Amino acid sequence: MSSAPADRLPAAPSPHPASVLHLVELTWKPGVEQKSVDGLTANLYEMASELDMIRYFTCGPALHLRPGGADYALLAGFDSNQDLLDYLAHPLHIETLHRWASIMVQEKQSIQIATPTDEALPVAAGIRETARHS
Repeated sequence: MSSAPADRLPAAPSPHPASVLHLVELTWKPGVEQKSVDGLTANLYEMASELDMIRYFTCGPALHLRPGGADYALLAGFDSNQDLLDYLAHPLHIETLHRWASIMVQEKQSIQIATPTDEALPVAAGIRETARHS
């Protein structure tokens, strides 16, 4: 296996897909059917594909591997707080929210966090390594 000169290697992808993460948890009203969940999921992915300010996006029903918790989650990543605010105010986001929330959502919670800096990653890895050897 030959190695390329360091100046010709592609840059490694960033370990962080975005600087600001937006997590939404949804709990369904009684009687929500799978076809509605599938419709919401398709609509969310369609919306996300049309909005340039979204850097990372995923959503889907909960696996329910543990008792309790929400029925569905959405995780979106943005480069800045302003990008998140632009997303929240965007007509496609508002339309999607209004289309599905009234018929499906009993409870909604959301939180926004900043992703850690690259310098924080080795610390987290060190914590995991220390925990393994305890």
